[in-house]
Amino acid sequence: MEIGFEYRDVLIQRFDQNTWDNFRNNLQVILKRDEAYFLVRQDQTQKPVIQAAPASKIHAAAPAFAVAGQTLDIRFSILDAYNNPAFPSPVGNFQVAEVRDPFECIGSTALEPKDGGSGTIPVQAPNEPGRYRFIISDTKDSLQGRTQIVQVGSVREDGIFFGDIHAKTGLSDGLGTPDQYYRHLRDHACMDFGAISDHHDTPAINRTEGPFKRVMTDEEFGSIRDAGEKFNQPGRFITLQGFEQTYLSDFPGHRNVYFRGGMPEMFRGITIKDFMEYLEGKEALVIPHHTLYGNRLKPDFPYIDRFRVIEMYSMHLSSEKRGSPYNDGKPEIGYSAQEVLAQGHRVGFIAASDNHNGKPGLSAKPSRFVNLVFSGGLAAVYAPELTREAVYDALYRRCCYATTGERIILDFKVNGSRMGSEIHIKAGEKVELEVFCGGTGEIACIEILKDNQVVKVFQDGFSSMLEVRMEEMLTRSCQYYIRVTQTDRHMAWSSPVWVDIE
Repeated sequence: MEIGFEYRDVLIQRFDQNTWDNFRNNLQVILKRDEAYFLVRQDQTQKPVIQAAPASKIHAAAPAFAVAGQTLDIRFSILDAYNNPAFPSPVGNFQVAEVRDPFECIGSTALEPKDGGSGTIPVQAPNEPGRYRFIISDTKDSLQGRTQIVQVGSVREDGIFFGDIHAKTGLSDGLGTPDQYYRHLRDHACMDFGAISDHHDTPAINRTEGPFKRVMTDEEFGSIRDAGEKFNQPGRFITLQGFEQTYLSDFPGHRNVYFRGGMPEMFRGITIKDFMEYLEGKEALVIPHHTLYGNRLKPDFPYIDRFRVIEMYSMHLSSEKRGSPYNDGKPEIGYSAQEVLAQGHRVGFIAASDNHNGKPGLSAKPSRFVNLVFSGGLAAVYAPELTREAVYDALYRRCCYATTGERIILDFKVNGSRMGSEIHIKAGEKVELEVFCGGTGEIACIEILKDNQVVKVFQDGFSSMLEVRMEEMLTRSCQYYIRVTQTDRHMAWSSPVWVDIE
């Protein structure tokens, strides 16, 4: 006998789910019998299927740079109110217009059920150089979405590419398969690049039933590597191969490892010496995350030369500084990004989601559990092309920045050198700082920080685009970075520029 229950229009949680295979996202059935309570084993229970809500909005993205008169692709996906791919998948006609001429259709497409609620509309870039934004809507105008700002020029420039390189699948303590992970990242989050960063050792399926620790098998690790190669399509969407190194017996904290090329064998050691030997001879970046909370970033890390970048924001909190508004009470027991800079380490900034329900790049909000109320972050890189090597090299050069999940366009230069650079001047010479920000909403302020102190604030609150400049004479070496805040409280942080006095 089968008994079925169906609930409609009921909010169970803010993300869809049809698997229940790890302790973070499980369902326990407890049976009362003879005044005692018994836990029903996982393999003896039926699990519900939680569907997303109906279509509520359109998520849209476009290349950050385009050449006048050439084709550019507008990518979009149809979402529910909580950023999940809408259920049922919408069908019908969708069209694109430039926001300054919203009634002039410049491209369209028809979605079918097989498209899963996402698509691409190729359009011709405007013939005049400038900054543009595009709007996508259905023919009834009941669903709408806008791209971030697109900068159109007469020649090709380095692109700004957005991605999420820190989230989990069901092979550790997330949900879904590696293929589902990358498909969501590419087709629904409309990201340019991404990576799976599953734990190489992970808590097991259920805290109550155990076992409580296990190591990822070679077969599981191989499936992550295979998916990374399958979805790596230069020019469209690229993947970085990597993992999260979770446990060392003699060294605290977690850190993610990313490779410039393909994935080597899985790390099987348990000490910092083992880890150092594993990294020897490999082109690999080691990126620590939520350094202010939990992961105790230490100034004497023995592989500090590999720390070119730190993940200073995720749905956990902002680790930029102590007392950030993006911290809902987590203990600040580690080091902030500012404290790392103050120690003399020259690191760039990125953000990520650290999503654990299989939805990287565009997570439901709250995007993981009720105690994680912030949106997942994004990493943005400046690169000449969309390839695995070019994205890795941009991270290595620190030519990157962090956002709290919006595709904010941020350009920061000192004496013409972009974020991540080290420049040299003579004492008494001037430096010129140039900042452009194209927000996804109105920009509340742009702050210039010098040696971690705010030295200039440009306030607005009404415009989504701001260009600002500042000059000053230097007599000592310093570093600058930029903090952007929108009126919707989304933020972006540039990597620093270091100025050395000769």
